Amino acid sequence: MIELQKMDIVNIKQCGDIHLRAFRFETSDDYAEHSTELSDSLRKCYDFTHYFSRFIEDYDKYAFCIISDEQIVGYITALEIPSLVDDNAIYIDSIAVAPEFQKKGYGKEALTQFMNMFPETTTKKLQTTKDRPAYKMYKQLGFIDMELQVMETNSILAKIYNENQALKQELAELQSLMER
Repeated sequence: MIELQKMDIVNIKQCGDIHLRAFRFETSDDYAEHSTELSDSLRKCYDFTHYFSRFIEDYDKYAFCIISDEQIVGYITALEIPSLVDDNAIYIDSIAVAPEFQKKGYGKEALTQFMNMFPETTTKKLQTTKDRPAYKMYKQLGFIDMELQVMETNSILAKIYNENQALKQELAELQSLMER
């Protein structure tokens, strides 16, 4: 049904486009009509060349295109990380399947093939949330929900979070005034 093929530099733009579409970065109903210009503007926010190049070039990182009928339908990126259980664990950084190929088993088969490349590595990890459509698939493949709270620091995220909190407070105050 599918095969995994090592990603190379010429695949980066197509895999970046799949990422944007798979994770629903389109912002309007007429996305198809404006997809090129929207993709170009979103692409400026994401440095796909830098991201994918690291997975292509580094010896302990992996980047594979998911191929079906000689067409790229998705990608997987992963890296080896230190582990207390194994010499190294495999951390799946990202897996994306183009929307028109989702819910057809491509992601599940690709992830299974990928994990089978590392039979000696018993620990394979990924990060997701329960509201993601692929969450159920990960559980079916044997991933266990560790229910860990992920915390992150990032000046841009902190600014957005603080602005969001301020807007929530302002909205609550406005609602309170309206109720009077």
